[in-house]
Amino acid sequence: MTSLKPTDEQSKIISASGNVVVLACPGSGKTFTISRMIAKESEALLSFQGVIAISYTRKASAELEDRCRELGVVGGRSFFGTIDSFSYVELILPFVCRNPKWGSDVKIVPSLSARDIEKRGLDIIVDESLRSGTFPLNLLCDVAVRILRDVPAARRYVAARYTTLYVDEYQDCGATQHELVLALARCGLRVVVVGDSRQSIFRFADKHPCYLEALLNDSSFSEYVLTANYRSHPSIIAYSRILEQHAENLRRAAAGASEYFGQDFRVFSVSVQGDESAIASHISGKLPLIMDKYDVGSRGEVAILARSNHVLERLSRTLAVPHRLYIDRYLSKFESEWSRILDQLLELYFSKSRFVYDFVDTYCLYASARHVRSRCAQLVSEFLQTSIERLPEAGGLVREIIALCRQETDDNFDLTVYEDLVSDQESLVSSYSPVDQNQVNLLTYHNAKGLEFDVVFCLETYKYIMPPYNSTKAEEEESLAIHYVGVTRARKACYLMVGTRRHNAKGERHRAEPSMFLEFDGLSKLRANVTW
Repeated sequence: MTSLKPTDEQSKIISASGNVVVLACPGSGKTFTISRMIAKESEALLSFQGVIAISYTRKASAELEDRCRELGVVGGRSFFGTIDSFSYVELILPFVCRNPKWGSDVKIVPSLSARDIEKRGLDIIVDESLRSGTFPLNLLCDVAVRILRDVPAARRYVAARYTTLYVDEYQDCGATQHELVLALARCGLRVVVVGDSRQSIFRFADKHPCYLEALLNDSSFSEYVLTANYRSHPSIIAYSRILEQHAENLRRAAAGASEYFGQDFRVFSVSVQGDESAIASHISGKLPLIMDKYDVGSRGEVAILARSNHVLERLSRTLAVPHRLYIDRYLSKFESEWSRILDQLLELYFSKSRFVYDFVDTYCLYASARHVRSRCAQLVSEFLQTSIERLPEAGGLVREIIALCRQETDDNFDLTVYEDLVSDQESLVSSYSPVDQNQVNLLTYHNAKGLEFDVVFCLETYKYIMPPYNSTKAEEEESLAIHYVGVTRARKACYLMVGTRRHNAKGERHRAEPSMFLEFDGLSKLRANVTW
């Protein structure tokens, strides 16, 4: 990977100065390009400086960080993570607890509903949160914006510590996230954003490509494009280009497309008698042949995508090949500071590519004294050397690590939760172990954003699912974007799985019909229809 040479388009972006907007089609090498921008910039950084690299999923963030490590970007001075985690770790934790006007403790609580926010008022809720130290999960960015506005020390810290803000998937940016990006820019940070309005799939959560368009219209930003899809087979590219078009352009776009790749179809509409279990059985049986046909080196280059977790869980129970199900971890439901620290500690325990001081630099924020940081590093090292069988006995050690990270005893730390979590070793390993290249990946379409695989199986391409029943025009557009994202994750082959039965979230079984997205004019000429 590191030996690849950038294309002309990529080289122009890597060498660009000032604020940058990159419009990147699927498979155009945006992660490749961003990692090389970061690596080039890191060569000139001072010892205490780093960059902020924001992705919208933990998996995508880890991939970018690993790419940067391959290029020699090491250490904990740069921040890789989500925009919420940046808000929490770099702004809320250090500047709320140290401000005498605000709460001395910090606690994350479940998200507030839109109705509650509208009823009470956003500004009032943020004020209350700052005074109490209790922060709703969906308002972390709002709080971060307020801190940057009201705390000069926070602005000075950001300006001294970081030089550039990189943000991926900007078409899925919301109003507050956009405001935070602008606030960081006003601190003096250079801003580089990457996006593609055609992949906007979070409009239900008020995430909209209009903010990407706003930066395109901002004279302080230079626009660059990545136009070539290097990921996917020409058949998949042709199929996805049809999906990009407006309805009036579909026929014109399809004309002559088959000449581009002959009859080597790589998009398949697969009809299966039965529900998710039948689909899982057929995938299990056909997968070795498919991998051999397309020269797929490992099952880790195969993904099965669905819109909902319950479908993936049902599929997982029947799938007879090694696989990994990516769903929310057990600790995510606690939404507290101690659970976040513990989650990262366990991730460090199972990871082979992370370093102790990366953890200390990120979480031991209060420890200006060198001996405190050294003690934290010592304890973390001791925890990492604990055998997995003895992890249930290490609760006291974990409690001390969390206390050092916060410089106080956390009475809210639930030791029984920790003991229950590490005692179920099968679930623990499944959740935290590094990716096994022998395992097929089971993900939602939303979690697959930014990732790529040799072979992709797209599930739930059904009427009433894509798009949902009685959907608005906006919901139809978003569902089409989700479908587009699924197809364009594939490098070599894409299988659109259509069963005759489906289950809803309640477990009720219904008759399944193909999605309207499979019936667009011109698409049938660009795929092979098969029955398993």
